[in-house]
Amino acid sequence: MRATRDRPLSSDGQWCLKADTSSDELDGHYFFYGVYYDLVARSEEEKRAVRDHVAAMTDHLVDHNFQLVDHDGTATRWASSIRGTSTTT
Repeated sequence: MRATRDRPLSSDGQWCLKADTSSDELDGHYFFYGVYYDLVARSEEEKRAVRDHVAAMTDHLVDHNFQLVDHDGTATRWASSIRGTSTTT
């Protein structure tokens, strides 16, 4: 398997990772984490894991001025779409 900007490999080289996230994709993650939390998570440990992950996603977004920043620190193609302006032409 070959790594590319849109498909980086995990540190062990065994997994191809998703990159170049869009704001629509992020919306879907936020929605389904809420569904999982409310309807699936049974233990406080599971719910805490969801809360911690959502907090980490939100902190990352806030820390980058609401711009979508990829695994390598560069802006995604959709980096500014949250603020209403896309980085693509």
